[in-house]
Amino acid sequence: MEVRVRLTVSTMRVAGRSSTPPGRGVRNEARQWAHRVADASAGGQGVVEFALLFPLFMALFFGLIEFALAFNATLTINHASEEAARTASVAGNMAGADCLILQGIEQDVTTPNDRR
Repeated sequence: MEVRVRLTVSTMRVAGRSSTPPGRGVRNEARQWAHRVADASAGGQGVVEFALLFPLFMALFFGLIEFALAFNATLTINHASEEAARTASVAGNMAGADCLILQGIEQDVTTPNDRR
C-alpha cells in the first residue's frame, strides 16, 4: 500500500525553523512521514485479517478432529465385528458361544482414550 502525501515547506517548518537536520530536504522528511503513516495503518490491517480468518481456521481444525474420531470409531467397529466373526467360527455350536462373542465385542469396543 502506497501512501502519497504532499507537504509544503510551510508545514514542515515551525516558527521559521526546519524540523529536518541540515542536509536533509523536505522531500526526504515527507517520505519518512508517509512510511510512518503506512506502518501504523498496517498493524490494524493484520488484526482485521486475523479476526476474519481465525474462526475459519478453528472450524477447519475442529472438523479435522471430528473426522479423525469418526474414522477411529468406524475402524473400531470393523475390528470388533471381525473378531466376533472369528470367535463365532471357532466356537461353532458350543454352549455359551453367543456369550463369548458378546464378551469379545465388549472388550474390543472402547473409547479412543480408554486403551489398556
